[in-house]
Amino acid sequence: MPYLTTSDSTLLYYEEAGEGKPLLFVHGWSLSSQIWTQQKEYFSSRYRCLTVDLRGHGRSNPSASGYGIEVLASDVTCLFDSLGLSDGTLFGWSLGALVALAAYPSVRERLAALVLVSATSKYCSSAEYPYGLPEKEPRSLSLLLKRNPKKALDGFLRRMFIGQQESDWGFDDFEKDLLPLMPPPSAEVLVQALQTLQTADVRPVLASVREPVLLLHGDRDVICPIAASQYLEEKISTTTRIILAGAGHAPMFSRPAEFNAAIESFLINIYG
Repeated sequence: MPYLTTSDSTLLYYEEAGEGKPLLFVHGWSLSSQIWTQQKEYFSSRYRCLTVDLRGHGRSNPSASGYGIEVLASDVTCLFDSLGLSDGTLFGWSLGALVALAAYPSVRERLAALVLVSATSKYCSSAEYPYGLPEKEPRSLSLLLKRNPKKALDGFLRRMFIGQQESDWGFDDFEKDLLPLMPPPSAEVLVQALQTLQTADVRPVLASVREPVLLLHGDRDVICPIAASQYLEEKISTTTRIILAGAGHAPMFSRPAEFNAAIESFLINIYG
């Protein structure tokens, strides 16, 4: 199985399929690279698709250096360096979008574009940033994770699909077909990574982004509110924003045909 060793000796698991311009996919909190299965299968006939498990998630090792946003971003840089990636498109979903934006200054010379899914530049709201969730929500989730990790994680994952309409795949499909392929991280990792999601703020990066950016966001997303992607669109001058009506937090799984078609059109404009 393919692993990379980071500067702090953490083993990162990754997979790749196909040939061509590189597409690197970064998943979100508590899950793994398996969330991108339908994208890897769809795009690997024309592109070099790479998926990575964040440290402590999936088949990657737990971290000796914590799970801060700078540490997670350095793992993206490690992949670009170790695999010799250039002219690539970096995908980030949820926490993965924060990681992608945090890594941007280090990899921008090797990027052709960014695709940010269910993205936010700051997960929690504050006085000057009303586009996130109240801080009490991740705090409550963290407390529940310490008492009953299974119940906490199940509740969070079900929220990814709340209120969806006309989805190809729902939570029952996710639970049956995909979740068994993604053993959950330990409660300790979940709590630390949630803290990163709660505190990370990549807003200072946004004004420097010059490459084309595709924002994909479901209008039924209750985990990263749609207003967060509107803020990104306002702050990044090179943005194309697509709202998926009736979709929740994980449109790459619940609406793969529509999701992949939007990405394919974007990539054709980038690469021809």
